[in-house]
Amino acid sequence: GILLTAPEGAAFALGYESGPGIFTMTMSKHDPTLPESITALLIHHFAILLKDLYPRINIEEDLGLEGLRTAKQLYSPVDLLKVYEVLK
Repeated sequence: GILLTAPEGAAFALGYESGPGIFTMTMSKHDPTLPESITALLIHHFAILLKDLYPRINIEEDLGLEGLRTAKQLYSPVDLLKVYEVLK
């Protein structure tokens, strides 16, 4: 994970290696006293730190929620992985 601290509060992001060359960020949170844009800044810097180890970074599951999917598109993804659904 990564922790970003400021006099006004802190923000963090966590994740795990989800496959060869793929890192999945599972959680990012920030102190409510910090501006909303801090999350984007945090994810950006985390991606810079990881870029040599993980050419693909997945930022949380959007669960098909349109607002979250739209927000993720603002990060200008260079590639989208196929989504599969397993049926019994």
